[in-house]
Amino acid sequence: MQNNRAERTSTRCRAVFGKLLWLVIASLFAVNGIVAASVKGISTNAVHSSRKALVLGRGLPLKDPNGGPTHPEGAKDNFLKLMGNLKNDPRKGWTCDLSWDLMKKLGMNPETTSFEELFRYIGTHRLGYRIVMQNMAAGQSMAFWGAAVDNGMMPFAPHYNNTHVRYNDPVGLKAAVAVGGGTTVNYYSHGESLELYDALPKSFSGGQFEDAAESWANQAVAAKFARILDAHSEYNIWDAREHLRQAGSRFAQGWSEAEGFGRVNESTVVTNLFPGAPVGFWGAKSPDNRKVKFTWRNFLQSDFAATVIARKNGQIIYEARH
Repeated sequence: MQNNRAERTSTRCRAVFGKLLWLVIASLFAVNGIVAASVKGISTNAVHSSRKALVLGRGLPLKDPNGGPTHPEGAKDNFLKLMGNLKNDPRKGWTCDLSWDLMKKLGMNPETTSFEELFRYIGTHRLGYRIVMQNMAAGQSMAFWGAAVDNGMMPFAPHYNNTHVRYNDPVGLKAAVAVGGGTTVNYYSHGESLELYDALPKSFSGGQFEDAAESWANQAVAAKFARILDAHSEYNIWDAREHLRQAGSRFAQGWSEAEGFGRVNESTVVTNLFPGAPVGFWGAKSPDNRKVKFTWRNFLQSDFAATVIARKNGQIIYEARH
């Protein structure tokens, strides 16, 4: 009789322990975002891929005035073609969505929802987007890009337009990667905020030429960024951005207003990432001219420790993580 009671007690203990173990495992999954919170339009138990890109704008059934695809639709198609996934199949690699379509899928009103709100939603619910593109003139100067990087997405956009002019942008390199257009040199706009230049491969024009229009060049850089992330699972988005720079054709000579860091060569071997300087760096004098207020966005590589501001003599006047 005692043996039977002991056996029943042991069985109950194992059952209780088993339930507790599953609760602990479920809790760990939830903490790590594997069990998602309720998201409108998206399965609450889905594991979201981190190989997703987004283009800001609207596509089909809307068309360009000339009857062709809208600019955003064209950018989406370019990215998918560059990634070898024209059917946008998540089982075959990187996918790409338009912001208009994604907002509708999430139950948002695309006509009233701001991009900042969309970016925060993507970050909060860990939807897996790591690249966001915009292909309108001077797109890199938009104020909402800070919300994109804060929520895990690296932005790519035209530096200015398809004219060989200097775009006066005193803030310099900012949250978005500003992309010019060119093949061996930068053909189009240049200035303080130019980071890289590029062009679509000849295959996009039937082997005739590399299309360097700034509207399309940023997708070429974004695709290289995606492949860098694929090849370096340890990278965060800032690591991959620094890798892009160090693989640039002008990195050894140094950044310039005319060419930025150059055109990214994917065959360049990058073994050690240098620390990236803050972006969006800006200084303004106080009304009494006695102080200077500095603002910036930290370049948050995975080994980032702090931002340091020092005088020319090496004296540190500021050092902090935030």
